[in-house]
Amino acid sequence: LSTEFEIVRPASIPADGAQHKVTIGIITLTPQLVHETVPSKNASAFLTASSVNDSNLPLLAGQASVYLDGAFVAKTDIKPVSPGERFRTSLGVDPAVKIDYKPAHKYHEQIGMLTKSSNSIHEQKLSVKNTRADSILIVIREQVPRSTDEKIKVKLISPENVEKVAEETVNENETPAPGVKLLPSNNLQWTIKLEKGASQNLLVKYAVEHPQTEKLDFNERFH
Repeated sequence: LSTEFEIVRPASIPADGAQHKVTIGIITLTPQLVHETVPSKNASAFLTASSVNDSNLPLLAGQASVYLDGAFVAKTDIKPVSPGERFRTSLGVDPAVKIDYKPAHKYHEQIGMLTKSSNSIHEQKLSVKNTRADSILIVIREQVPRSTDEKIKVKLISPENVEKVAEETVNENETPAPGVKLLPSNNLQWTIKLEKGASQNLLVKYAVEHPQTEKLDFNERFH
């Protein structure tokens, strides 16, 4: 419910009514760095750090400033973190990781002899390139629609052999393993390790089968 900190080094705080900062302690952590991107919303790669607070100091909730090589990068918010607890924080956009989100290609096919049905095909291409001086682990998420009508079926064509993940197995604090998964939210999640200067092309392709007389309506929901 409350935390007390001891200021080891003597500090003089002028009684001028202004805010003053004193150093409580310096914590050195060894984070696991992961890049994350949702290119349909923002074609940028965001760098996140996951680490365990292995000090004896709790971290209080609030806003933190992020510096890289002495230069200010961004501001981020952290939640309260107890000693020994793992936490994640955003370190801002990494411009050295390039995301190219191509315009979607859509077309229709008519199937069935007696009962006329229509297939709406959606193809989405994207590419990721690492221009950093080291290798990176990047997580890419792409939406796949989910049908709420039994007459409408969604079939994922590419990528193939996707692992479907149960909700209880998703742990945001763990470093994701390389591969492609279909999350409980029906989002595809690629986890890719890219070496220095390497790039990779990805394809999302799915078919929406529906009666020819029916009109499709796509609604985006946030949870």
